[in-house]
Amino acid sequence: MIKCLIFDFDGVILDSVNIKTYSFQQMYSHYGKNVAKKVKNFHLDNGGMSRFKKFKYYEEVILKKKCTNNKINILSKEFEFKVKHKVIKAPYINGAKRFLGNNYKKYKCFISTGTPQKEINEIVLEKKIKHLFKGVYGSPESKISHIKKIIKKYNFNKEDILFLGDSKNDYEAALSQKINFVAVGKDHFFKRKGIDIIKDLSELKGYLTELQ
Repeated sequence: MIKCLIFDFDGVILDSVNIKTYSFQQMYSHYGKNVAKKVKNFHLDNGGMSRFKKFKYYEEVILKKKCTNNKINILSKEFEFKVKHKVIKAPYINGAKRFLGNNYKKYKCFISTGTPQKEINEIVLEKKIKHLFKGVYGSPESKISHIKKIIKKYNFNKEDILFLGDSKNDYEAALSQKINFVAVGKDHFFKRKGIDIIKDLSELKGYLTELQ
């Protein structure tokens, strides 16, 4: 029986993926359309990855430049400045706020996101949804680390946990820890793999009923 729900944030709870996609593209647009397109595609193919790792890839692999930790931190601060307030204003994914409001006492709910810890803490406070979650976990820790911490702290059996994500990274984190996973949205990767998909959180209650 599912007792614990772990939610990715962007694209699962908030409709904020496009905000971040546009901002990454914008930051690299002065290098030309080809570079901006590569940046966009890597971001979309690696949802859930921390922005620190993304910037390292953009700088070292796409631009073939040496990149120090200081440079990555500067880029990450610029990105935060561009997106944080837009994310706070972003609408909820259909069904998200209703499901959480109606079920946060029935299930232990958590957030596991690639957004930096300080930033995600500020976002959930501004959105007034912090009370809906037993824990909010961000980067630089990985999603695998988040899952391990939740299991250890609350002594869950792995079959009691369902991870809800919209990216390959989310799925691979759940798979590595042998917990249940359901995809949220329309990513073709999940269809090719035959992974369970719900279109948004308006379908979550019915999906959980089928699992029980």
